[in-house]
Amino acid sequence: RSLARQNNEYGTQMVMDYPGRFGHFAALPLPDTDGSLKEIAYALDVLKADGIALWTSYMDKWLGDPSFAPVYEELNRRSAVVFVHPARPSCCRNLPGQSGIIEYDIDTARAIDSLLWDGTLAKNPNIRFIFSHSGGAFPVLAARIIDDFPKNRADKAPHGVDYEFKKLYFDTAHAGRAPALDALKDIVPISQIMYGSDVPIRNYELTDDWLVQYVGFSEDDWKAINRGNAERLFPRLKA
Repeated sequence: RSLARQNNEYGTQMVMDYPGRFGHFAALPLPDTDGSLKEIAYALDVLKADGIALWTSYMDKWLGDPSFAPVYEELNRRSAVVFVHPARPSCCRNLPGQSGIIEYDIDTARAIDSLLWDGTLAKNPNIRFIFSHSGGAFPVLAARIIDDFPKNRADKAPHGVDYEFKKLYFDTAHAGRAPALDALKDIVPISQIMYGSDVPIRNYELTDDWLVQYVGFSEDDWKAINRGNAERLFPRLKA
């Protein structure tokens, strides 16, 4: 709880020190549910954060775990924006003979699948989820998740799995090559895609050098991706 509070107050100070330059997603101390509820109230009511940032998994729990339900109920009540960045899950760290880099992309797919599986997406329609890296492995696997979703769990996605997926947002951070973007465009409309860069962990060129070569978006699409879609989620940042 202390670390999340320290992080969130630092982020808020950055926004104040450089007006017009930064936004701020607040961290939560999950899997501490009670502490997370307290931090949501402080971050959104006092610090005026633009949204909440979550990892794809916390120890042995993915985002759709039922124990997190009270957190989502509160975020849904507030119509919060929730940015999700992948982690390397406890199950699959230090696997022999592997670099481990694919775990970040696979964990994004796991997180989305878990949010769907227990009905978290359908139960909380007011939450705007943003997933990074063009969804990681998710866009390639989405069709299989849709096709194989059990009929006996139809109540978890009463409007259909495809409907729930099309509501999700994705950024392009370190995933601007054609295969990633082509797959993502098959899953969600342009309105759900936003520019992202992974800076400062990675440099801009890893994303931008590929985006400028991509021919699958129109001029209007680029305007939406580079600014318009984000302005719709965060009206205070609109120029």
